[in-house]
Amino acid sequence: RTTGHVLVTNSLLVAHSDNEPERNRPFRFGYRGILTPKSEGLTVENVTFVGYNSESPRHFPVYACCRCWNDCDSEKGAYTTFFKGVTYVDSPYRYRFGWPFNNIFVDLDGSFTSGVAGGGLPLSTAVPNMPHLRMPDCTNVDSMSFPSGLVCPNTYRMHRVELFGARPYDYVYHDWTVQSSAGAYDQIPDISVNHGYTNGWAFPVASGPAPASDYTLYSATWQDWEYLRIWVDDTTDLLAPLYLHFNYTIRVDRFHAVPRFFSDSNTARAMPLTSQMGDPVYYNLTGVPVADDVAVYVPPTAPSVLGYTNKLQQKMSLMFTQEHRITPLFDIDAIPCPPAGCCPDPYSVADTAELPFSSAAAWEYGADRFIQSGNAVPQEGDCLLIPQGRTVVLDYDPPRLNRIIVRGKLRFDDSADRNLTVRYLIVQGGELEIGTASSPFQHNARITLFGGFGDKEPCNAEVQDFGAATLAIFGTVSIYGAQTPSWTHLQTTAAAGDSAITLTEAVAGQWRPGDEILLPSTDTEPNHYETAVVQSVSGSTVTLEAPLQYRHYAGTQTIGGTDVTVRGEVGLLSKNVVIEGEDASPQGWGCTVFFSQSHCPEIGWFSGQGTIKNAEIRHGGRYRGGDAAVYVEKYDPLDWLGTA
Repeated sequence: RTTGHVLVTNSLLVAHSDNEPERNRPFRFGYRGILTPKSEGLTVENVTFVGYNSESPRHFPVYACCRCWNDCDSEKGAYTTFFKGVTYVDSPYRYRFGWPFNNIFVDLDGSFTSGVAGGGLPLSTAVPNMPHLRMPDCTNVDSMSFPSGLVCPNTYRMHRVELFGARPYDYVYHDWTVQSSAGAYDQIPDISVNHGYTNGWAFPVASGPAPASDYTLYSATWQDWEYLRIWVDDTTDLLAPLYLHFNYTIRVDRFHAVPRFFSDSNTARAMPLTSQMGDPVYYNLTGVPVADDVAVYVPPTAPSVLGYTNKLQQKMSLMFTQEHRITPLFDIDAIPCPPAGCCPDPYSVADTAELPFSSAAAWEYGADRFIQSGNAVPQEGDCLLIPQGRTVVLDYDPPRLNRIIVRGKLRFDDSADRNLTVRYLIVQGGELEIGTASSPFQHNARITLFGGFGDKEPCNAEVQDFGAATLAIFGTVSIYGAQTPSWTHLQTTAAAGDSAITLTEAVAGQWRPGDEILLPSTDTEPNHYETAVVQSVSGSTVTLEAPLQYRHYAGTQTIGGTDVTVRGEVGLLSKNVVIEGEDASPQGWGCTVFFSQSHCPEIGWFSGQGTIKNAEIRHGGRYRGGDAAVYVEKYDPLDWLGTA
């Protein structure tokens, strides 16, 4: 870290002077002295900058930019440039952080950051004013940088972290957030989303005394990733072990650590992390558990990373030390936890009676309310919470809601048809009931899940985020639609042009006007199947809204002296209980019913379980990301407690 690979030295760079013959030129010659490269390794030594003092446009001796002349592609910023023996003449602004505003400038002798508290010392560092880098001894330097920058003393070192390998749509094209106890920066973009096809995220982190060296990473939305590579540049310069925590509920299938200077993936050693529930377990590269101690010794002959899963805290953590520079590779299934973690808020009530959804009492909590907006009763766009110990009965069709978290119980009243339209419905340790095994739901019930690809969590990301149009079940679901004959047979042949069919059993009172039925082909042409809509039902006779297009046979034939009865089938496609993605959802983004599991030390396990029977899932599944209409996530076999 004492020099780069390219050197600009013994130079004089002049933006303009009072002797210029063309003083009124718009740019007054170059308004950028040195444009730092889209790579590591430039050193600027013994260079004087003169006359970088214009305000229109503003002049900068050093200008860091990822896309000044072309698209960024895989160059995602956070690259380091070194400075030594730098002099400024009539140049109040010293540098500009170009988009994405995350460059690192290392002052080798104190000249680059002179005159600033924390600067003027060898190995002081200038970085953007990102919240996660606001260490106690760093100084805000708005007067010399744009946008706002920090100068940090040599008690800290800055390092480039890059995440790559995952695809942008794995995170629904959302930005990542990096958080330390100093603050959180939530605008780390995937450069390739807008400027190319190479995937990745890059940002600076600090090593040194607390709160440096300890960071939590999370993204707003997760779908699925196949693997994620993590690169920390120049771990040999770490002042303290660097911890990166991924704030997710995680199933780690394999862990690889590949030494930087080996390209053969066979040099990696698989390290299965199959620890049971309990405290974090660290592993070395041979897969042997080591002491649960953040200061655990790593022999210099081994790559310098340890990985562990902490199921109680819902994190995956890495520790980087100084011995080697490596690229860890993870094969992970992951669900993001919110910044505060995966545990719910500790609200609990002790109601003695069920409360109507339409009542203000259902959402009261002392002087507060379980409606985020503070409304007395739910209004369009509201975010709701049903706490532990409370049962809320859906007694009307509420307006479109952004989110409902169920930690108590949500029951659909069966005295009339019920419709619930919501972006996120999350059963978190609670219960969703639409009928029971002994009392199936008899009226129509419809849950419409809306939202499209790339929608952001609308309620301050207080819970795990699975993408819009999701019914996430971390508790119990009891959905029993009305018991009706799903399949029956024709009693007599239905000819093409007929508007009524006769069945082998009575379906009056079970099949309803408006229901959709299916008649498979009974001839040699498989495409002679068709659907029809029921107009009315009388006993075993079903009248259709439109005539049939094809003949559907039912009768007895004598074959080889034996009577053989052949009857066309008739299937009921409609159910009285429907979970559907909204028809207007863009980009092939249907609904998903998601069963999974999470854990909180204060409360215990949340395990998705229950029954969905005689119900219909419509417009389900997602073309973008490949999620199914019903998705059952199974964690490590040792700790999977839920059934679905």
